[in-house]
Formats: sequence, C-alpha cells, structure tokens
Amino acid sequence: MNKSTPCRSLIKSLSLASATLFSVALSVGLAAQPLMIAQAGSDPRMGFASNLIYRSTAAQQIEASNDPKAAELHQRAKSLYEQAQELEGEDSKKALDEALKVMFEAVKSAEPAEVREAKDKADYDKKLESVQALLKAFDAVAAEKKADKIAKQTHAEVDNLIVSAQQLHDRKLFTQGKGVLEGALNTIKTNIEGLRGGDTLVRSLNFASKEEEYHYEVDRNDTHQMLVNVLLKEKREKSPSIAQAVDAALETALGFREKAEALAADGNYQEAIDQLDLSTKELVKAIRRGGVYIPG
Repeated sequence: MNKSTPCRSLIKSLSLASATLFSVALSVGLAAQPLMIAQAGSDPRMGFASNLIYRSTAAQQIEASNDPKAAELHQRAKSLYEQAQELEGEDSKKALDEALKVMFEAVKSAEPAEVREAKDKADYDKKLESVQALLKAFDAVAAEKKADKIAKQTHAEVDNLIVSAQQLHDRKLFTQGKGVLEGALNTIKTNIEGLRGGDTLVRSLNFASKEEEYHYEVDRNDTHQMLVNVLLKEKREKSPSIAQAVDAALETALGFREKAEALAADGNYQEAIDQLDLSTKELVKAIRRGGVYIPG
C-alpha cells in the first residue's frame, strides 16, 4: 500500500473544506450588499446605483451623520433598489429612478447644517437673479406695447413678493423664500404672455378649433424665442460655453418648429401642436442653460 495515499486524502479533504469555507464567506459577504455586476438586459445604471447606495462616500456620510431622517431615507433607497433588481422592464426602471431620487434626498439630509444652508442660500440668490432678469424682459415688452398701467401693476405685485421673500431670507428661511420668488417668476411670465398674445400662460384654455389652439402655441413659442434673445444676449456674447449650450437647444427647438409648420400646412394641427410644445420646452431648456430659471 502506498504510504502517501492517506496524506493525499488529507490534503484533498482540507482543500475541499477550504473551498467550502471560502464559498460560504463569499456568499455571506455578497449577501450584505447587492452584486455590482448587472445582469444581461438590466438597466445599465444598476452598478452605479449599487455603488452609490451601499459603498460610496455619500453612503458613509449618511451612516456617520446619525441623522434619523437621512437613515430612514437611506433604508428606503436600499429597499427600492432591491425591488428594482427583482422587477423587470419599465417597473424596474421606475423603482430604480425612485431609489436614486430618495438616495439623493438622504445625502442632502445628511449634509452638515452649514453646508445645506450655504446651498439653499445660493439657490435663493440664483432665483432672485432670475426674477430680476425676467422682469427686465417684461419691461421691454411692456414698453413695446405701451402698457404702462399693466407694467406698474406687475411691478407692484412683484416688488411685494420680493420684499416677502427677502424677509424670509433674513430669517435664513431660504427654501420658503425661494418658493415666494417662484410665484414672482410665474406672475412675470404670465404677464409677458398676456402682453404678447392677449392671453394668459394657461395651457388648459378652451379653443374653438385645433387651428386656433395651434396659433396660440405659435404665440407661446414666439414669446419664448423673444425671452431667449432678451435674457441671454449678453451672457451668450461673454461666455462661449453658454453660447454653445444655448445654441444646441435652440437648434433642436427650431427643428421642432419647422416640423410643426409643415404639419400645420397640411392641416395636421394636433401633431403640429405637439411639435410646437416640444419646441417651446427646448426654448425653456435653452434659457435655463443660460443660467436664468423660468417656469416651464
């Protein structure tokens, strides 16, 4: 009998035992957090989401913050991510979208108070700049239309809103102040639309025909083109990067506008309306890319 046989058997047994222990350890470790490797056909963002929710610096920041709200949101993001893994198709995408959204909310909640306050103040200041820029555009339209009475009324209303927002700002209630400024932006934009088209910026109006609705959408589109020119002229001249970003959105908007005009010429007003709406949304995007926020 070969004396080395028992030794070989022992080595084989130890190797199998080691492999088994390694497999168990590996499975336990992976059970603690989802696999980073996305399955074939799954949402390509799965790996990114897994890193963000389980392993990122942001995740560590949430855990270290001891903030109850952040911890609750973080746990919800994990649950949604796990749902996204189990679901398929559009249901999986929606769950993943929500998981990422909730995770970003958790990160914000976990930020140190001074960091969060500084960001909120910066957002407020940017919103106020947008109000002032849009008010300048309104003044240009009001002067063109010789609408002194409406101009005075609008300025009075907007000035009151700015005062209210500033009072909230002084109390460091920046988010609430930003909400008041949002109301000012809506007021100004609505009145600009009223001066240019004789109607308000409400898309749920009743129209006698699709052709009438189409012409209304043309007016809306024209107004937004005017806003691009008034609000962004100087910024586009001073910043090549802003000019490039704005021009890209404008080119897309023009493409939708041309399609709309061709469809309307053939009497396809509903499709033309849809194309105009897409064009106007691109113009809003162009204005925002230029650093001026306007309501969409």
